[in-house]
Amino acid sequence: MREHSLHFTDNGHDITLLPAEISAGSAGFICGLMNDEAVMRALNEVPTDIAVWEADIGGGNESGDEASFIICVGGERAGWLCIRDLMSYTQRVYLKMLAILPEFQGRGIGAAAIGIVTERLAREGYLSFDLHTNKDNTAALKCYKKCGFEIIGSVTQKMSDGALVPRYFMRRTTYPDAAIYIAGRDRLK
Repeated sequence: MREHSLHFTDNGHDITLLPAEISAGSAGFICGLMNDEAVMRALNEVPTDIAVWEADIGGGNESGDEASFIICVGGERAGWLCIRDLMSYTQRVYLKMLAILPEFQGRGIGAAAIGIVTERLAREGYLSFDLHTNKDNTAALKCYKKCGFEIIGSVTQKMSDGALVPRYFMRRTTYPDAAIYIAGRDRLK
């Protein structure tokens, strides 16, 4: 998925996904977002400094394995979406992060961003879109289910803050026959 701006209108929201770039100040925005108390609590994150996010954006973009976007609503920065495994032979992409500022949550912005990215992934031939989310993050679960993700497993993971958190593994196939193809291919391994 080549990174360039994606623009759309959903539920009356004018939404643009801009490629995250160090030169555009994206790392500063992401650092502020990921250090927001409510976001850190929901994602079991710990405080970080801007150097972490500059390295994350720079490393992912250089390898071609990640695409990172700043979600803007009406020209205002509202969140961050990052996908990885774009170079994987399995054609399965993983949602590394979706974080929305608290003042923009509950408006369908995350679901709209996932929808446009999923549509783009399908056009580019990817089979599925996978993610993990905390079992107690009801807002995220509602969003992901609305976007067509299904729970396919669960795991307990040690998070950045040291907590052991029960999480769901979720998948959304990008087109109707993808699930059949994935299941058949996985049995051959």
